Amino acid sequence: MDEPVISKSSTFDYVGIAVGPVIILLTPAVAIYGSIYYKQEGADLISTIALSAILVAICIYWTLNSRTQLTINSEGIYEKFLSGKQTFIGYDDIEKVGTYRGRNDQSIYMIYGAINYQKFVIELKNGKRLTFDAGSYDNYDEIKAAIYKYKLGIGA
Repeated sequence: MDEPVISKSSTFDYVGIAVGPVIILLTPAVAIYGSIYYKQEGADLISTIALSAILVAICIYWTLNSRTQLTINSEGIYEKFLSGKQTFIGYDDIEKVGTYRGRNDQSIYMIYGAINYQKFVIELKNGKRLTFDAGSYDNYDEIKAAIYKYKLGIGA
């Protein structure tokens, strides 16, 4: 039996996990400090605090549900979120897989120039998609190869 391939988060992902909580806590603190500094009272102060709480909740939800660990084996693909939620994708549920190359040359273009990127997309029969890019995981090529091997028999 083949060993499963387990994704390894990229260094950039770890930076995001480390910096995220600081930003999550700093944003409402700055908003509330500004409210107190400008002597907001009553409804204005309450709305600032409520908006800050909503922003914190959205950031926490996004952080917990955007970071995943993939485990690829002969049964299928297991996706485990930082929140603890797990999903399973069987190879029979997959409509097609593909690698798409693109170029991101919008606002960041002025600083770094055009950035070429590669996305791996798994399209399911129910219309949903699992997408991850080359920068998401340090072992991106190994994950891709395992999925191609088990789904299409390529490289077996």
